Amino acid sequence: METLDKIVCINLKERTDKYNVVKKVFEKINLNVDFFFAEKHKTSGRIGCFESHIEVIQQCYNNNFKNVLIFEDDVVDTPDYDEKNLQNVLLFLKNNNWCEYFQLGYTILPHEIVSYFSSNNLYRQNIIQYNGNCTHAYILTRPGMERILHTWKTCCYEKELDLDIYYKEIFAKHGASVCPILFDQNFCLDNNNEKPTTSYYSIMRSVSCFQYKYSFLYVLSYIRCYIKYIVFLFLLFFCTCIVRQFPRFFEKAKLLATKNLVKIV
Repeated sequence: METLDKIVCINLKERTDKYNVVKKVFEKINLNVDFFFAEKHKTSGRIGCFESHIEVIQQCYNNNFKNVLIFEDDVVDTPDYDEKNLQNVLLFLKNNNWCEYFQLGYTILPHEIVSYFSSNNLYRQNIIQYNGNCTHAYILTRPGMERILHTWKTCCYEKELDLDIYYKEIFAKHGASVCPILFDQNFCLDNNNEKPTTSYYSIMRSVSCFQYKYSFLYVLSYIRCYIKYIVFLFLLFFCTCIVRQFPRFFEKAKLLATKNLVKIV
């Protein structure tokens, strides 16, 4: 059985409500998770998020960990999470050294839907070559930690990138994702980030909170995972409907031919 050297959840120290909720999530799925309690940044939620992730990564790197699973405090498991699916991911990482960053959960933006559905399957059915948005559940290998620690300052302070956009940039050829997602965001909890929410994200959060367990993103990732079978079933249904219409078509053609023959006679 493959194992993770470390599992950490980043929690904003003042958000005890999120801590209490996510702790129950980990207890339910029997995950042994350590908490990193971050202080709120004085001027920027973006920088605060960036720096807290970097601090966790630096600690794991200094402790010579080969890998780490990092959660944010709004994470929640989906119906697809189980030990077997997590083991598939860890086995994939063991056998594919090129992959340094692996998302167990992500967000899909409207302009990325085509690239998401056309992404390549890498391992069996549930692993795809795709880097999504958000950083609520991801695994880093040691080379991935090194890549981040060597490049993050420029991207955070000079380019002013969000953490997930930065990850998409540096892991463009070194990242993969699970499909369907194993972890989603708890959209019933508000976001710590001060960045304004887009109308798409706002609607998605509202819908996902309303029906919670089967969120919009989970359903979308589920469809992506089984899209070939869905298309096949649709085509089968369509062809069946056409075939069923053949007798009626021939009957109408026969009647029409008979009428024309009568007129000729």
